Amino acid sequence: MPMINCKRCVLVGAAAFSLAGPLLAAGKGALQLSNATEWTVKADVFIEAHPAQYRRNGQGTNARFGREFAVREAAVVFPLNEGTASSVADIKGVRSELKFDQTILDTEPTLLPDYMAGEQIGRWDMPQSKGRSLRLQVEIPMTLHDTKIDESVALKYDWPKEDWPAIAQSALRPQFMVQSDDPAVAELVRTWTKGKPKKVKPYLLAKHLAGRVIEHVQINGQGVYPDRHGRYVGMRINGAVHAATEGQGFDYDMAALLCAVYRNAGLPARLVVGFDIARSLEGSAFVVDPSGECGNPGVDEASAVPIIHPWVEFFLYDEAAQAGEWIPVDVVRQREFGSRPGPLDREWKYFGSHPCLANIAPISFHFHPPTTVASAGPPAMWGWLPSPRIPAAEQVLTFAAWRTVKGGSKRTR
Repeated sequence: MPMINCKRCVLVGAAAFSLAGPLLAAGKGALQLSNATEWTVKADVFIEAHPAQYRRNGQGTNARFGREFAVREAAVVFPLNEGTASSVADIKGVRSELKFDQTILDTEPTLLPDYMAGEQIGRWDMPQSKGRSLRLQVEIPMTLHDTKIDESVALKYDWPKEDWPAIAQSALRPQFMVQSDDPAVAELVRTWTKGKPKKVKPYLLAKHLAGRVIEHVQINGQGVYPDRHGRYVGMRINGAVHAATEGQGFDYDMAALLCAVYRNAGLPARLVVGFDIARSLEGSAFVVDPSGECGNPGVDEASAVPIIHPWVEFFLYDEAAQAGEWIPVDVVRQREFGSRPGPLDREWKYFGSHPCLANIAPISFHFHPPTTVASAGPPAMWGWLPSPRIPAAEQVLTFAAWRTVKGGSKRTR
């Protein structure tokens, strides 16, 4: 059944746009955008009653029957962000559908703005229901860009003499798995900055701390939880404290540690979690990447498990203009090239300048929603709050993307 255009979210989202903060106009700051690509990204969250049972049907083969669960009412949430340093999402063009078994319950999300670092969350409501499965499908049109940093401009930003703007202040707090107030994180910052993080300008501090995190953390692979059928269930995360104390972890742990040390040092930062279209879908996504650095060279088939990639954005503020900008830092990709960063006086690939972001779709500023919701498995960006209790269930997530072009679209899964 086709999904219906989101209508209510247009009215709510219009007021939320200003909550993205006082941002510099495109091309007016240190970060320049290029290679704009138009994508529609689809997230599919499937929750099934657990445990499933098998019994023979009339044809003598095993049929799968999940146990039923019942809810009096529930709210389901998924991130719907206006944009990042490298992206702009068309929230008015969002299409969505919440189904319980085969019954459509909600197609118009209510937007909940004003979360940490300008995050915006969509909420879908379900009335009293009983059945075997719940499914949320969300299609988000967005424009993605590669980024290029002008360090001569970035180095002119100084620490604000007054308070950071509200959007930046909210990006200084700890959050789930980004424990910026933990003593282990604070000790790293003290050691790496000799207790004086603000002795240098924000951009140089950000670069220095990124280099120390690259040296400190050994990545032990992508943090993925598959289910017994090999389907994607969620993210395997130990968190910033684990990366700080153990010096190793998954890709998510490294990004979480960088975000945590930035915040502990007084530099506003936000975690970004996105769907890596190029590496997940390869040739089927119509991504042209002759260099191979943004995908897996020679691979033309889509990955069985979506690659959900983390990175960090920190905030630079022009106090005279009363506006600022977010700068992307992809330490995970930097670490792939080695454990030693380059000299601070030279530009680093994936620090500010990122040639692959035009094919990585930002989805969330969190691993798990910053609300009182639960998931049906490991962290996976979504959540729900059923009443009167959380039923036993298991989750599976799939992601798709297709190029949005005039007169139609090229679709792949």
